[in-house]
Amino acid sequence: MNKQVKCIPETRYYRFKLILISCVMILLLIPIIGLMIRYESADETEWLLVLTLTGFSPLVAYNCYRFIYFSRLQPTDIQAVKLERVESMFRLMFFVVEMDLKGQKKSVPTLAVFASGLIGPNRIDDYSQRIVKVGYDRKRAIAVIVDC
Repeated sequence: MNKQVKCIPETRYYRFKLILISCVMILLLIPIIGLMIRYESADETEWLLVLTLTGFSPLVAYNCYRFIYFSRLQPTDIQAVKLERVESMFRLMFFVVEMDLKGQKKSVPTLAVFASGLIGPNRIDDYSQRIVKVGYDRKRAIAVIVDC
């Protein structure tokens, strides 16, 4: 993974979520598999295994898809902007930046991948009030921070 991909907050956020979900899934699967091995008639614990895999597989697939998408993203209209307008969505936060797109000033949001607490890869304090390079993702109509 190159240095620029590691710097994009979206890739750091989805990589963090993938690691977190995988750890929780493994911690749940270890005792289930242990019970299946200990009791040879695994009929009672088999449904736990299926339920755990069914519950976590979509989360892993979604976060993996998003991680790969933002790893390969080639944003357009890269420009320097100041990250000052912060809005929140549940407990995550995002910036709304003014970008010059095709000669018009437009307010473009970033994804809600910034956290105000201690847990998470993208703390809002690390980005707020900074001047950074921001690119535009035309497919999703969002701004992507490409500065390290």
